[in-house]
Order: sequence, then structure tokens, then C-alpha cells
Amino acid sequence: MAREREESFAFDCRPAERFNRQVELFSQSVREWVAAGETVGIVSSAVGRTTDLLRAAGVDLERGRVMVDHGNVEYGFTLPSLRLRVLGDGEIFGQPPRRVKLRAIKEGVPVTLGDLKVGDFIVHAVHGIGQYLGLRTETVLGSTQDYLDLQYAGTIACSCP
Repeated sequence: MAREREESFAFDCRPAERFNRQVELFSQSVREWVAAGETVGIVSSAVGRTTDLLRAAGVDLERGRVMVDHGNVEYGFTLPSLRLRVLGDGEIFGQPPRRVKLRAIKEGVPVTLGDLKVGDFIVHAVHGIGQYLGLRTETVLGSTQDYLDLQYAGTIACSCP
């Protein structure tokens, strides 16, 4: 029985240069790489924009040395032994601005008992705007606890632990 021979390959792989929206420097570098016989692959979510940018800079896309395709690559890289460079939007245009998700504020500034005075208005998360009537202590099912007496819209009263 013939045994298959396993082969392995090791490539020197380096991170690609970053241009951070320096379009002229990027275009000039692509022209130099192509003139040196390298192949440049560009993976972009904006293929039309990237293609137009390269054509406007005089980069020949017809000879197969520069290829632009739709997609996303997290980090561009260079394989010097293969004379290959692969770049993504991050290397060309820089990192997109981080979107910060704003959280709706559902609760106001918490107050302590020391902050409250009888007659103060408060906002309760469930019941809305109410008026603080005072503090009372009660024992319920053998457990003693302090309760806030609050009044809402007229005569509705609520005791909150």
C-alpha cells in the first residue's frame, strides 16, 4: 500500500501597509508594486469607489496585476515570496468610525432617604410622578421593613419598600 506523502509549506507573511485615507500615497504604492511585478488583490465593500479611485490614479486594472473584488478582509497581508499583496478597506480608508449605541435613560439619578423631604416630588419607575409623604416602619410576616409613603395624582397612595 502506497503511503501518501504529506507536504507542508511555510510562507513569510507580513501585515500590509496602512494608508488611512491617503489616497495619493496608496495609488502611488499600487503603481510601484505593479511595476515591480507584484500582484495586488483588493477586497472591498465599496468595489465601485475603489475601482474608480485606482483608474483615476492611472492604475491599469486590465492586465491582471491588480484585482478588486467585493468582500471584507479583517487584516491585509503581504506574502513576499509569492509577490502578493492583499489589502482591505481598513488598510486603504482606515478603520470606520465606531458606532456607539446610545442607551435610553430609563431611570433618573437615584436618591437616598437623606435626600428626601416630606412634600418632595419623585419619579417612580412604574407609577410615574408622585409626592413623598414620609417613612414608616411595618412588620409584615415577621419581617420588619421601612416603607416610603408616596401619593400619586390625587388620593392614590403607595407604600414602597
